[in-house]
Amino acid sequence: MQPTRYNNKHPKKSLRTTDSKKLLYDARGVRVQKSRFSGGFYNTLLYWVLPFLVINLLIFTLVTATPKVEVQVAETNDYKTTTVTFNVKSMLPVKSVTALWEYAEPLELTQDGKTYTAQVTKNGNISFDVTSLNGMSTRIYENIDILDSTPPQVNPDDCEVSPDKLTIKITDSQSGVNFDSVYATDPQGRKITPSSIDKETGTVEFAMYLGALEVYAEDMVGNPMQANFSTTVDGMEDTSSDTDESQDVDIDNVDIDSTDTDTEDSDL
Repeated sequence: MQPTRYNNKHPKKSLRTTDSKKLLYDARGVRVQKSRFSGGFYNTLLYWVLPFLVINLLIFTLVTATPKVEVQVAETNDYKTTTVTFNVKSMLPVKSVTALWEYAEPLELTQDGKTYTAQVTKNGNISFDVTSLNGMSTRIYENIDILDSTPPQVNPDDCEVSPDKLTIKITDSQSGVNFDSVYATDPQGRKITPSSIDKETGTVEFAMYLGALEVYAEDMVGNPMQANFSTTVDGMEDTSSDTDESQDVDIDNVDIDSTDTDTEDSDL
């Protein structure tokens, strides 16, 4: 008996492609059809125009690159000095850096990478110039006003003068009044210490003996002041009388002379 045979043959599939798209490469990877971007216009744009624009844009950026500067003024702890920090951001290396106080006096700079610091001991304007390798420069200005260069003040309206007592109010808005430095001298040059001091209000009292006093005071950083006070007494008809006569006391002279220790020849 012969085994039954089955016909397992399937119809052969056509090896021809029915894709209507044309092949760009053959079996060996060789291009058989040109790309639509392979024309002369696209070659010129890709290999000439775009590189030209990129290179010139890079050159323009490097030529016109300007350094940027950020400035920071530190708080002062003693009202005598402060630190000014300049942070430089530059695409190219920095060629030169200068700092001037009041546009004339050079400041000594300490460099740490792209950070420059200067110690300042006087209030005023600081100009900072930085120039990069391409010759482009930046200048910024910073005003320093946190240092105490102003001596204590005495307002004549707060002064009370009588034949035997002088009461004044001494104030200082920054470092404060050094009340240990307060004293006065009379017309004979004798030193007189205050009879009372109220540090909270700044009120100081002196005994008035000869009708005039010259008061001296300093703030906490040493800025000195002096103020002259004198009185005239009217309405005394008979100074030898046993009875007390009424006295009208006037402030004949209130001369306040404050000396600023922030002299021009002080060093930064």
